[in-house]
Amino acid sequence: MQAAGPVIMPQELEQDAVAGTAPAAEPTAAAAGSGGGAPAEAEGAALPEMVLFRCKEAYVYRVPPATTVGHRAELWDVNKWLATVSLRVVQADDDASVRLLDEKTGDLFAECPVPTDKPLQTAVEPVIDSSRYFVLRIVDRDSGRHAFIGVGFRERSEASDFNAALHEFLQYIKRKRAAEAMRHAYEERLQSQASAGSESSEAASPLAPLPDLSIKEGETLRLRINAPKQAGSSNFVSGAGPRRGMLNKNFSLIVDGHGGTIAALSSPSPSSSPKLGMSLSPSLEAGGGSPSAA
Repeated sequence: MQAAGPVIMPQELEQDAVAGTAPAAEPTAAAAGSGGGAPAEAEGAALPEMVLFRCKEAYVYRVPPATTVGHRAELWDVNKWLATVSLRVVQADDDASVRLLDEKTGDLFAECPVPTDKPLQTAVEPVIDSSRYFVLRIVDRDSGRHAFIGVGFRERSEASDFNAALHEFLQYIKRKRAAEAMRHAYEERLQSQASAGSESSEAASPLAPLPDLSIKEGETLRLRINAPKQAGSSNFVSGAGPRRGMLNKNFSLIVDGHGGTIAALSSPSPSSSPKLGMSLSPSLEAGGGSPSAA
């Protein structure tokens, strides 16, 4: 962000800054007590505004040309500022700006629009040797002329909050644009699907029948549950320990051909216990009868 000449500010803006007043061509903002009041727009009513950040005291500096690595606050003579201002970051719809207001009158001293289609550093550039100083690209609303001035904060926390407010605004713009792009893509996809469906509705072939996945008579489903036997337990269902309520045995489901299902329990060994058969008839599914064991 370099500029030719010993001082980056144009002569008119420099004289206004030294005098401590706003440039004559710029309109004035409302008093500080009005919540950062918006300047009246030439065409129609002003948009509602929201103050994202405010600082009661900030300092304006003349900015010498940047070095090859960026601006350095140590070259500004930070103990000799041009003016003391109050600083606000104000958002109106999808636009935001950094406003410097006269500390006593609340009149607009200078304004730095925050870019949303360019890197933030093109308008608000931090210096390389301090976290409390920034270079702002201020713009005259009427003529469009711009100049670069330095801004410093007394506390590092204020500078950090100022920087965070700018980045949060840019993240909001990024998320909003992404949401709008997704909505447009979704609407276009719906329109394309609707048009394609209307064109192919007459020529569409009937859907193929679904495969029959029902269990046929005589088929057997074998379920193997890999559950270790609990110590001291030989029951069908574990009654204690971390595997409480879990199956301890292997069993098979057999369809009997009459709508009933037989669960055949398999023992770990032939000599340990006899097989246990349990049948579930269709009447049980309706809520009647009880299972029979053999």
